[in-house]
Amino acid sequence: MGGLPVKIFRNFLFVFVAVILGLLPSFAMAEENILERGIAEYRAENYEEALEMFLKARQLYPTSSAPAFFLGLSYKQAGKFNEAVKYYKEAVTLTPPVPDAYIELIEVLMNQNELKEAKAWIVKAEEAKIKPPTVAFLKGLVFMKEDKTKEAIEAFTNAKDLDKGLAQVAEFQIAMAYAKANKLADANRALKAVISADPNTDIAKFAKEYEKNIEATLKAYKPFKFTIGASYQYDDNVIGTPLYGPSNVKTPKKQDYGLLTSFSASYNSMPSGPMFYNVQYNLNSTYYNHFHASNTVANTISLIPGYNFSFGGLTVPLSYSHSWLGRTTTITGAPDGEIKAMSPYQETYSIKPALNFMFLPGHLGQVSAGYTHKELFRRNTTAAEPPDADEDRSGHSLNWSAGYLKPFAGGKGMVNVKYEFTKDNLKGVNWMSKSDKLGVTALIPLKEKIDLTLSHDVTYQKYRNVNTNLPIGANAAGNIHRKDRLYNTSASILWEIVKNINLNIQYARTYSYSNLEVYENLKHTYTIGFEYRF
Repeated sequence: MGGLPVKIFRNFLFVFVAVILGLLPSFAMAEENILERGIAEYRAENYEEALEMFLKARQLYPTSSAPAFFLGLSYKQAGKFNEAVKYYKEAVTLTPPVPDAYIELIEVLMNQNELKEAKAWIVKAEEAKIKPPTVAFLKGLVFMKEDKTKEAIEAFTNAKDLDKGLAQVAEFQIAMAYAKANKLADANRALKAVISADPNTDIAKFAKEYEKNIEATLKAYKPFKFTIGASYQYDDNVIGTPLYGPSNVKTPKKQDYGLLTSFSASYNSMPSGPMFYNVQYNLNSTYYNHFHASNTVANTISLIPGYNFSFGGLTVPLSYSHSWLGRTTTITGAPDGEIKAMSPYQETYSIKPALNFMFLPGHLGQVSAGYTHKELFRRNTTAAEPPDADEDRSGHSLNWSAGYLKPFAGGKGMVNVKYEFTKDNLKGVNWMSKSDKLGVTALIPLKEKIDLTLSHDVTYQKYRNVNTNLPIGANAAGNIHRKDRLYNTSASILWEIVKNINLNIQYARTYSYSNLEVYENLKHTYTIGFEYRF
């Protein structure tokens, strides 16, 4: 039970045997020897023989509390806890009640996770004023099992105030309660109090080891974290050119090289209690050598509050993103005949609560639901060429997901399987859709500081309305609801070549199949880059 004070009174238990025997009626000499012999056998750790003696005493005096109490002790020692509970209850209800039976009964019920009944007997023990310091300590242990750390700390504090001899062990349990509540600084202070009370005890030695771990955690805590990255990428289909086109249409050059840059900054709240929050800012950009109209710059800021439970945690990410897209304007006399610039492309707001939980040891689950609103800005439109309302991808999306995660290799590797459903309610009739996505990701540690990540997912997307664009080829003949299948496959290696500097090499393949050929395309990307974290 972890309750040292509960065991202290047992050291004196048999000192009071004579007192307990005084509770019995007058014995004949042989009958009196039965109980005494049982106690002697119990003290000699001959528990089976002791049990036999106590059962005989119980048969002789069924209304006496003393044999019932010793039977409870014997059955507990034999691991027969239901029988122990039965006789402890008799020991406190028969006349006169055995005070120590309250303590034993509460302890057994607690260890059997019968917490409701244990609390009921705690109330009775408090009313009868049975060993108030020990009962207060047990009360704290029950609250700890119920994850009521605040109430547990109050009970342990009361126990040490009532009995200074319990100060060290109660202070240790207070430290455990603070640690369980993720209040590491408070836990560290309580552990120091345990050690200073008496550094030579076993519990103080254990507290020293625990204190080292907490101090290492606190030392490693950095509220601000930054990451800078740069990569070079080859993309063989930057603009998503369809796989199949009419013979009289020249397929434009589609491959290009690009520079990818990234910057992120985050602030993590100090671990203190179940509530926490995280603030993040991310800046990502892509610049191509030739396809300047596909250049992108995106800024995202996120606030992620959360709450930890005993079985997992809840997070509620809130984010806003604003992005720019490259554009080119043909101007006579300009270099290359074009002016290259960036213009606002879209902004996005989203909220996506997620619940992470452990449903079996080593098996994690996640469920989430989300809402996203995005607004696309009009670009390069004139009175002669107004924007196409059917192609407007502004609007909102709803989604939910469920996932399973299995860590392995001591937590350094993991396999994650995830399903996600999304419903897009967008302004343009050609983009209103529902999709189902199933993916699997595996993180595999290859060597020290070298990890391989493999990922594959498939998305089935159905569009609600008849597509108003004229499809290429045979699809032009009739009214067609667009249906897509998207396959994404990637493999990457992350190698920490020196402290805080990672080399990242990645290959990705994206295949978009559609019943409208204009939307069917294939893309391969090859990326190599570095990332510095500080």
